[in-house]
Amino acid sequence: MDQRNTNVQHTPGPWSTHAMGADNTTDCSKDGFVAHTVYIGAGDVLLGSFEAYRFSGPTPAGYERPSDFEVNKANARLAIAAPDLLAALKDARQFMSIASDRNLDEVERNGEMRSTHDWIADLDAVIARATGAA
Repeated sequence: MDQRNTNVQHTPGPWSTHAMGADNTTDCSKDGFVAHTVYIGAGDVLLGSFEAYRFSGPTPAGYERPSDFEVNKANARLAIAAPDLLAALKDARQFMSIASDRNLDEVERNGEMRSTHDWIADLDAVIARATGAA
């Protein structure tokens, strides 16, 4: 049985990168190994970090392919947006529910008609994943 506690709430936003160095990142170099860390926080609370690394020469055995520092920053930006994205999903879900209640059975998106019930199911699934209910 799933033991997740779905009553636990996430740290409220806004989230941001935490100032740890230039560009709110930390770079560490040693023996051809460069680590790049982006720290995520809310107020004075450190929530986590995204790490990327690369080597100035060939990648040593035992390491997976080095990660891209710009992708690392993009991942951090997406994580920072999470509270706002969740709020927007909840608003969109409420809008779709109202549309369904008013007998608007389909909504057009990119030239494709889609059932409001399908939209609601998709939004519910994403919200459940974000809140730990999935």
